[in-house]
Amino acid sequence: EVYLYIKPFLDDITFKDLNYYIDLIKKYKLEVVVGERMHLYKGNGEKIIISHTAMVENSSRDYEKFLDIIKQITNVYQHSDDVIQKIRENSF
Repeated sequence: EVYLYIKPFLDDITFKDLNYYIDLIKKYKLEVVVGERMHLYKGNGEKIIISHTAMVENSSRDYEKFLDIIKQITNVYQHSDDVIQKIRENSF
């Protein structure tokens, strides 16, 4: 299986290429992983060790609209580990 990874989703950039993504998805019958932009959150300016608990997703209206459109065409996952879980479930 082949997946199209669109990570991170960048407002005003990724959405402009929507038709290009749709063409690729249809041409190659791809499922898609679309991830929001991640940033580190630490209020006091200290350096932070990247960990699962320190990362925060940024959502936007463009991101939600993009997801809604792509979901009409193919399966869409928002996290890479969702794909891994799907593959594991289908392998048994």
